[in-house]
Amino acid sequence: MLNRIFVREQCDEEYCIVNNRFKIGVTGMESAVGKSFIATALAKELSKDKEKHIAYVEISSINKLTFLYDSLGMDKRFAGRTFYDFYTEIADGRSIAGLINLDERINWALCVPPNSKKIKEKKLETIEFCRLINNITADKIICDIGQCDGFEQILKEMNVIVFVIDPLPSKLIAAYNQLCHMKKCQLEGQTTIWVVNKYNDGINKRELYDFMKIKHFIKVPVVSQEQIYLAEYNCKLPYSVKLIAEALTEPVRQIIQLLKA
Repeated sequence: MLNRIFVREQCDEEYCIVNNRFKIGVTGMESAVGKSFIATALAKELSKDKEKHIAYVEISSINKLTFLYDSLGMDKRFAGRTFYDFYTEIADGRSIAGLINLDERINWALCVPPNSKKIKEKKLETIEFCRLINNITADKIICDIGQCDGFEQILKEMNVIVFVIDPLPSKLIAAYNQLCHMKKCQLEGQTTIWVVNKYNDGINKRELYDFMKIKHFIKVPVVSQEQIYLAEYNCKLPYSVKLIAEALTEPVRQIIQLLKA
């Protein structure tokens, strides 16, 4: 046997660091539970780390979107500069390497409303969503996941799932099967962080706990609708509004601590 000497080059370690993406899936129990509200708050808080690059990827069927692009005023934010339509780039088979929609230190990959451009709507298949998630420029990726084809497969791409629950009884009853499915995923090894949004004094705590049967969850207090409207009319992330930030900072930081655990 030859007595050879092998010395590992530093560039190998650098490659691993550069290509290590941490994918955080934020999804909800039923619609309108506030998953995008939580997801954008997470992205904003994570963006404060100047050594990390954050991306926000919106994943849903076109016909089920409420268009975060409009609510955040992306047309105003990117006036005079290019907003790359990641959906179209992926659907047309083009590479997204190096494409960046940078605003507030977040790389935004949002579905662009069809009425804002004279081209056909682009519906992505599961494999195309996976291409988007795994090729976007970022260290940490917040995936805002709505109901879509391949929902379960997309969840499996995530390092961790943040599952958002609205404690309103009608919402809980309507989406009980989704709750059971996420519990099953957790039992099968999927790291899951449970978040109860819109937490307030009107909740019957015993009934809620008995229904969910979840020992540990993070409580995000309900915020006034006036503050949500204020954010949207000023093209702001809700988390950038003072009163909302004051209410959400602690629970959002609790979620981030669990991401590091």
